[in-house]
Amino acid sequence: MRVLIDLSTGKMLDYMSGDKAEPGTLVANAVGNGASAGDIEEKVVSTAEYKVLLTAAQPEKTYEDKRREAFAPWGDQLDMQYWDAVNGTSAWLDHVASVKAAHPKPE
Repeated sequence: MRVLIDLSTGKMLDYMSGDKAEPGTLVANAVGNGASAGDIEEKVVSTAEYKVLLTAAQPEKTYEDKRREAFAPWGDQLDMQYWDAVNGTSAWLDHVASVKAAHPKPE
């Protein structure tokens, strides 16, 4: 597999696999789209190296992303609210408070 690396960050910008992975193709495409040839490097990597580069290329999650993933689905939250009303408990409020505490808004 061929990958295109941004030399300033070390992150993967593009990749090609299979028979289409001819040397220089990724650099030519990037330069054609305005990149500087001196800022990028094309190289062959193993599958394991590719997976590491792919993981590193993922953008860091925002607090909104983290909260969205931590909150229970809407249906479950509505069920919590119903049972809180029936039983006089605070499971839903506790759930919301714990998610907000674990993933606070940046100041």
